[in-house]
Amino acid sequence: MEQGEILWLAVNAKYSHTSLAVRYLRECVPGSSILELTINHQLLAALGEIYERQPRVLGISCYIWNIEMVKDILRLLPAALPDTIIICGGPEVSYDTAAFLEEFPMVDFVVRGEGEEAVLRLIERLRAVGFAKARAAEVSRAGSLPGIAMRREDGSIDESTAVTVADFSEVPFAYREEEMEPIKERILYYETSRGCPFSCAYCLSCATAGVRFLPLARVFRELDFFVRHDVRQVKFVDRTFNAKKSHFLPILQYLVNLPDSVRTNFHFEVAIDYLDEE
Repeated sequence: MEQGEILWLAVNAKYSHTSLAVRYLRECVPGSSILELTINHQLLAALGEIYERQPRVLGISCYIWNIEMVKDILRLLPAALPDTIIICGGPEVSYDTAAFLEEFPMVDFVVRGEGEEAVLRLIERLRAVGFAKARAAEVSRAGSLPGIAMRREDGSIDESTAVTVADFSEVPFAYREEEMEPIKERILYYETSRGCPFSCAYCLSCATAGVRFLPLARVFRELDFFVRHDVRQVKFVDRTFNAKKSHFLPILQYLVNLPDSVRTNFHFEVAIDYLDEE
């Protein structure tokens, strides 16, 4: 088993799924690694896989499909890895964050919103004070960190505010050449934009305003990467894939023009009222 100081944990809904979030964090934080489990893992078996890696920092990606299992894992972590600094992030902890930190005192930090820049700043500060759980509270001495909720030394909670990455093009490509062979038969997630053009009151996507797009030249390079590695399925996680015609139409044209020999299929969600005859 690969061991390292910093481990990003994903608990996927199925084995066929992969996690985009932990791969982004791996690329943003040098020297970190990832571990993917599923909600079908037996709890102690999942804990055992984490324990084998002996991380000094463990970051957990929290979503609606895995939050109950994540909470079960959190309750066991102090006994198994008492000195490990624990970071949680994702939609299930980005809101009501103070209540989550009060319920789970073993969690040291919560990332609120998009994590690529916020996590890197947190890790840099942790490196400065030392990767030791007993010293995690010292991070707050240097002041608040955008997008990072934490406990102050007096025990109160600095909830911070949720953040987004202003320049989405600065976020690195999430996949690596050497990992493609083992995962090419699974569902790989990919995004060319972040944000949503709508403001539906029932959806968390309305918490951020506007849509940010990757440059098309980069999108085409990255789609070529998936095709070159003979990936079975790529799922776009763009909130509304066809939000901007000048962005999505060239991508559709790229896909239409792929050779018949390409087996990769591409899945995306569109707003039907944004489609026209072209």
